[in-house]
Amino acid sequence: MTLPASGAISLSQVNTELGLTASTTVSLGASNVRTLAGVASGLIALSNLYGKSNITEKGYFGGGNTTSNLSEIDGITFATDAAFNPSATLAVARTSSAGVQSGSL
Repeated sequence: MTLPASGAISLSQVNTELGLTASTTVSLGASNVRTLAGVASGLIALSNLYGKSNITEKGYFGGGNTTSNLSEIDGITFATDAAFNPSATLAVARTSSAGVQSGSL
């Protein structure tokens, strides 16, 4: 879930975005909150969290003939076709502090 782009943001929403339980004690100065907000040091406000998401999407595309049916990228193992398929779906790995999710576009 992405935090709201405007309006009120609660610390329970921030916790949920970070993969924590909503009732976990949290501080705006905590390193995981600062990382999410993109504010390494100095003053920080809830408004720094507008529109922020803890999910980073990475897209990978493999083409050409392969001699193996497995590929590993960034420590994630993907099953692949034996040969290039131009109509294949794009594999997407979404990583967050809560774990790894996979899907296709």
